[in-house]
Amino acid sequence: MAELYQYMVGVRCFTFNQSKYILDTLNGFCAQRTNFPYVCLIVDDCSTDGEQTLLERFLNEKFDTTGQTFQREETEDYSLEYAQHKENRNCFFAVYFLKYNHHRKKSKSPYYAKYVEQSKYIATCEGDDFWIDEDNLQTKVDFLEKHPDFSMVFSNVRILANKEFLYDSQPGLKDREVSLGEIILNGGMFVPTPSRIYRRQPKGNAYPDFCKKCWVGDYPLQIYLATKGRVFCFSRPMAIYRYGSEGSWSQRTRKVSFEKKRAGIESELIMLNGMNSLTEYKYNAFFLKRKIRMLKGDFFKESKLGLSGRWYNIFFFPFLFPTYGVMIPLFRRFERVIFGKNRKFFY
Repeated sequence: MAELYQYMVGVRCFTFNQSKYILDTLNGFCAQRTNFPYVCLIVDDCSTDGEQTLLERFLNEKFDTTGQTFQREETEDYSLEYAQHKENRNCFFAVYFLKYNHHRKKSKSPYYAKYVEQSKYIATCEGDDFWIDEDNLQTKVDFLEKHPDFSMVFSNVRILANKEFLYDSQPGLKDREVSLGEIILNGGMFVPTPSRIYRRQPKGNAYPDFCKKCWVGDYPLQIYLATKGRVFCFSRPMAIYRYGSEGSWSQRTRKVSFEKKRAGIESELIMLNGMNSLTEYKYNAFFLKRKIRMLKGDFFKESKLGLSGRWYNIFFFPFLFPTYGVMIPLFRRFERVIFGKNRKFFY
């Protein structure tokens, strides 16, 4: 018997101190043209820049806050307002105003879990990114409905920095299926967060702890979903990804100390080892290449080797380590220095 859902899509949006950008995000949600209901789960993590005031004002102006669908809930952790859009009757907002900052302290997912359970698919878009295609949801849901063996779809996005468009995330990409190996090797930005829609996994499919503990959230989820079904990418840009904006991941990681980055990279390596085991080492070559690429590109040049990123990339790796096979023994030795003698990531 087919499961019944109240919403076809639940859109998860986390935001903190992104008052400069959040209206673009909200308008992109409301502009979607669909033949199904969808709910946008907007979680403001106790912003201090006036963002909660903007959210409240947007709700009052665009949504029916006096009708029968309007709901308000108050707890010691958050205030919730749920409402239906005045014009786009397929659009619902559930806005969580958190009363204290939860970052690295407490999970937010239990608050909106009831809406996730009522949704067939999950979309993601953070508070500094936004959708530019009014058919974004409809196009991707139509594909997933016609292809039940696919677990996730995503699309090209345009990268925006300092109000200037830099490039498309996947220039020259055609509509096509992408492999699990590609997702492993190319990292989190290969499947841009604001472009992703995936099939909600059954309750019995427990999300691994090594994924939950990873310092990045998107990348392990993408690998995990790609182990549950096939993945398709649309070539046309359907969203904007802001690079380096205030409060974004790309902006926060620039300020992270070497020690914190070491711990973060270690958690990512543990996740990759865990996923490698979960897939029975069928993709071992991709996992190994990804781990080497991570350290070569992001970590070694910031370590205490006395080499700046530019000179390191120009002279050090291309000539001394031309192939992965030559590099592996050296990485095995280096990992003991950085992560401790009991860590074995390159085996």
